[in-house]
Amino acid sequence: MPALIIYVITVAILGIYILILRGDRESLQSSKEWDKKYYQDLLSQEERKQAQKYKKLYDEQSGILQAERLRLEDEEKDLKAQYEKMCAEQSNILQAERLRLEDEEKDLKAQYEKMCAEQSNILQAERLRLQYERKKSKEQYDKLCAETEDLKSRYELMHREFDQYIKDKCQAYPHLAAIQADLMTAHYARSAFYLRNKKSPALVEAQRIDELKKETKKICEEKKLIEYKLAYIEECFPNINDIFDDGFNEESDFELETSENTDRVKFYLSAEEYRSLSTTRKNQLALDRYLLGRKSKWQIGRDYEMYIGYLYENQGFNVQYTGIIENFEDMGRDLIVTRQGKTYIIQCKNWSKEKTIHEKHIFQLFGTVTLYNIDHATAPACGVFVTTTELSSKAKLIADYLGIKVSHINLGDFPRIKCNINRTTGEKIYHLPFDQQYDRVVVEKNHGESYEFTVKDAESKGFRRAFKHFA
Repeated sequence: MPALIIYVITVAILGIYILILRGDRESLQSSKEWDKKYYQDLLSQEERKQAQKYKKLYDEQSGILQAERLRLEDEEKDLKAQYEKMCAEQSNILQAERLRLEDEEKDLKAQYEKMCAEQSNILQAERLRLQYERKKSKEQYDKLCAETEDLKSRYELMHREFDQYIKDKCQAYPHLAAIQADLMTAHYARSAFYLRNKKSPALVEAQRIDELKKETKKICEEKKLIEYKLAYIEECFPNINDIFDDGFNEESDFELETSENTDRVKFYLSAEEYRSLSTTRKNQLALDRYLLGRKSKWQIGRDYEMYIGYLYENQGFNVQYTGIIENFEDMGRDLIVTRQGKTYIIQCKNWSKEKTIHEKHIFQLFGTVTLYNIDHATAPACGVFVTTTELSSKAKLIADYLGIKVSHINLGDFPRIKCNINRTTGEKIYHLPFDQQYDRVVVEKNHGESYEFTVKDAESKGFRRAFKHFA
């Protein structure tokens, strides 16, 4: 009974609920609102709690996000303000820097214009100075040319007057020479007189002695005449003794005896040595004996000039051996050396320590350097005086004043064999110091030529001795 009651009640409640739901459904205006309400009713209490929890969490997160958004907006405003401030500061700095650079540009422009004006004035002044110096140099050059022509004319006149003066002065010399010759040949006359007047006269011998007297008298007259003239020339020109001191009248022992077809090696070897030794050995032995043997002053002077030239060649100079090639026509220019546009005129004096270089030698070098510079105005030279002895105090003072460099160098050892390559045939030829063309051979190291100490060294490089090695 109770169960039935409960069932009836339940059915009644369900019916009522269904009627309510049906009535509500009919009262809804759209299916969407009905679905929403239906589902809301179906949500359980737990689901509502969960939804409320999520909503609360959403609201909290929304609040946090809102706060963060506001904070970021505030920071953005601050950053924007700082950026605008920094932009304003940078703009002010850039404006100040621009103004500073403009001021510096103005200053630099003013300095540049001032410098240009100063340089223009300097260049103008330098141009005027150079024009003046050029004009002055031209005047000096014209003056020197005129003086040179005048000196040349005066020299020619003096030479003619001197010749006439010598001729006039020497008119009496033949008479004096004849008298002197008579005195020197008087014993011939006494001998001839004795031979004619002895108990057994020797007329033929007396005649021979008379002829011998005539020949001897003629030789004596010529000798005394030359001595008189030479003494007079020495009196007029004392400096001529310097030429004699340099070996003008000296020759080697064999030069006067050498024929054109004689190999000078023979003068340093015995006949047996010349016949039996090999060509290499003969040439080397002759060279050794030449180097160790006695030499004339001219040969010693030539060796000294070659040694000084060799030293300059080792320093990269191009050397012209003017003194050796031109001898007494070298105008005091023993060596002319050049390197990188610089030229030096060198005079060499290989004198004994007892002798002294005087100022006249410095004047001679300065004069020839000046004459060289007149002929080579675009590349003037400097003078160098190289010697083995000392200068007098006055010579040192003058050399320093005239800009003549003085060097003291003693003669040393150096290679004497000249190895030369023929430019036409390409033949390799070496020359010994006593060979015919030795002095005129120029060694150009950039063409494969060289100086050598020994014949073996020269021949090992493919050089042979010159065929024209005869004096």
